[in-house]
Amino acid sequence: MFYTLDNYYGVKFYNDTREALKNNQIKFKEFIEIKSPYNWYIKLDDNLKPIMVNYDEKQKYRFLVQKVKALRSNEEYLLQRREDDAGTNIKKYIFNDAFRDSEEYGIFFHIKSKDELLKISKEFPGKIYYLGKYYDNKYRVCICNNIMIKNYINPGQILLEKTPEMKEPGKFEAEFNYRVLKLNDYIVKYTETIYAINGSLVRPKVFDTENKKIFI
Repeated sequence: MFYTLDNYYGVKFYNDTREALKNNQIKFKEFIEIKSPYNWYIKLDDNLKPIMVNYDEKQKYRFLVQKVKALRSNEEYLLQRREDDAGTNIKKYIFNDAFRDSEEYGIFFHIKSKDELLKISKEFPGKIYYLGKYYDNKYRVCICNNIMIKNYINPGQILLEKTPEMKEPGKFEAEFNYRVLKLNDYIVKYTETIYAINGSLVRPKVFDTENKKIFI
């Protein structure tokens, strides 16, 4: 379930609540609404509710995308919520390297294996970002910002291509979550993304070893 406190409390209270969840070792995920009023949401396990505070809730909502996760302690500070971070200002919270590169054009596609990704990257002249396994491992999802990638993959591998209607920050990702993942899963983003280039896989120097979703 997704919960927002924004209709009742300010940004400082949100940040304090977030720290309290961490201090009490409660697992949670942060999401941001990509359209007005750009509320922030906390996703908790279904058996948990923030009953000590006022809140609004949603079970599924197509205009939410997950906030970028920090890989380093200094990035936690940079990604901390601040006042007046709405509209296009949400980009610093929802865009990582892969989505910044795909701001003008992007295409989601899926691969069968690491070997397939490396084989494609050996011939394709550019970066191919690997976003992880989704929808009960049905899709191993990649994203690329070069339309020429369509010459190196089969049409059936294409999951979603960016159109002019998806230019607003977060819309491309939200549409993928809605159309492809059916809101049963959501793209996970870190400050750095695994990518393939020239037949090699490049991983961030700091890596979340606990999240099996992003393993390839």
